[in-house]
Amino acid sequence: MEETTWVRSVYLYVVCGIALVLFLGGAVSGVLAIGNVVSPDLGHRDAIDRIGIGASNIAADIISLVEEAVTEDNEEFCESVTFDEEAFEECLEDVGGDEMATDMLTEGVADIRSELESQIRDSAIAQLIKAALVMAVGVVLWRIHAPRTLLYASMTRDAGDDAAGDATDHPTEVDQPEPPEPATSALPPPTG
Repeated sequence: MEETTWVRSVYLYVVCGIALVLFLGGAVSGVLAIGNVVSPDLGHRDAIDRIGIGASNIAADIISLVEEAVTEDNEEFCESVTFDEEAFEECLEDVGGDEMATDMLTEGVADIRSELESQIRDSAIAQLIKAALVMAVGVVLWRIHAPRTLLYASMTRDAGDDAAGDATDHPTEVDQPEPPEPATSALPPPTG
């Protein structure tokens, strides 16, 4: 069975289109991955990351608000029970023993946020590698199939002729194989 030329042409153009889509999709994915590596706050992998980052932001804000409120309350209390500066300082030291706890909480929240950002960066690097592989597959498909298309072959031949300074005779079609000649019978023609 003989292959028709339009089927081959359609196949080649479809594969070239797929190659372009793969290359462009990989490029977009790579750009997004680079953005997530640079700024992990932009690259949440899933809802758990969003919750973790949001909870760490809220926890840090709450800790600082509580710390400010406790400090203000302690100062007000010490001002009300003391009459001189030395007694005031002693009162603040006695009442302000919770600084160690808030520091530990702040460090814990910072560690959680740091770990989430590290995981987001690692995920973005993996996405960048996948994007590079997808782009490579697109380039390979293009390099294999595009030169076999009529349009691409005539463009590269024209560009080659223009570069060589021989722009006078451009072929309009890619050389196609000659169609086979009809088969002849081995029997002699009938005599009449």
